[in-house]
Amino acid sequence: ATGLGGVLFGVIADAIGRKRGLMLDIALYSVATGLTALSRNLWEVALFRFIAGLGIGGEWGLGMAILNEVWPPETRGSMVGLTQAGWPIGMAIASADAALVMSRFGWRAGFAVAILPIVLLVVVRGKMPESRLWLEYKRAKESGELPPELSEKAGWLTLRQLFHRDLIGRTLKGLALASLGMFAFYTLWSWAPAYLETVKGMSMVRSATFVGASWLIGWFGHVLFGVIADRIGRRPTFTIYAAMFAASVLGLTAAGPGLTGFVALAANTFACGFFSVYGALFGELFPTRVRATGASLCYNGARGVSFAAPVVLGYVAGVAGFNAGLLVAVVAVLLAAALIWTVPETKGVRLEAIG
Repeated sequence: ATGLGGVLFGVIADAIGRKRGLMLDIALYSVATGLTALSRNLWEVALFRFIAGLGIGGEWGLGMAILNEVWPPETRGSMVGLTQAGWPIGMAIASADAALVMSRFGWRAGFAVAILPIVLLVVVRGKMPESRLWLEYKRAKESGELPPELSEKAGWLTLRQLFHRDLIGRTLKGLALASLGMFAFYTLWSWAPAYLETVKGMSMVRSATFVGASWLIGWFGHVLFGVIADRIGRRPTFTIYAAMFAASVLGLTAAGPGLTGFVALAANTFACGFFSVYGALFGELFPTRVRATGASLCYNGARGVSFAAPVVLGYVAGVAGFNAGLLVAVVAVLLAAALIWTVPETKGVRLEAIG
């Protein structure tokens, strides 16, 4: 659902505007999540979770399109990194919701709380301006002022434009880059608690403590990625973080259940800051006419691919052991580090309304 929602809302935002698209997106996932609390059976739970997934998938691409178009290019990576750092914070809030609300008042109350983001609609509607770049492109399109090479494409669905010869290379490389990064992440983290308990011999409480505490370190990794990327570029920063990710996975396989294990895990969450590259890079790779769709397709399409990661790890672990299975994550992230050098460096790129 998140993959489908990402593409759907990307197309919507490129068609009717970033602001209206984001308002529709927030309303959809907030209401659907709230309605989950009123579900009468598992079928209704599944339906409302699917609908919420559509909205959740759409928010990332819309948010990154807006951010890229309004923020100065000199510090765009830093702002994307700070925004992406909301991910570990969100994980902490969700854990708190489960521990404090669901444990006391039941699962329905936990889902009911999740309707609160709809308050953001008031802020978005009243305070957030529409993207100037999108408005300029819309005006040029409606007045027939687009260059001849773009006027025909302007009538195409944005998804079709992404696979035209001028953009298909960037689309496929962006999708592959995000897929490899997410595949590496989910290979490790979908099995992390089980790995710590079965291979490292940790108790459930100790495992949960290690994971929760390590993600506090992850916040700094996301923020610093953007700062560094604005200084030395998207590609070298991603390569450094990918190398840290690979080294931390190898370190985790060799570490014990004590301090060394926590250090390896914390180093990995810091290295997961490489996710901060996607928001800036994808926004800078695609022109305004397809920016929301392009960013959403690459990021959320990769989510669909990454669903195979736990299955692959489970198979390899069953054949050769857990540690061997984790090497899949190492291979995936190093392939991503090599692939990013085939993508243009976009540090400091000034975005134009028409291009």
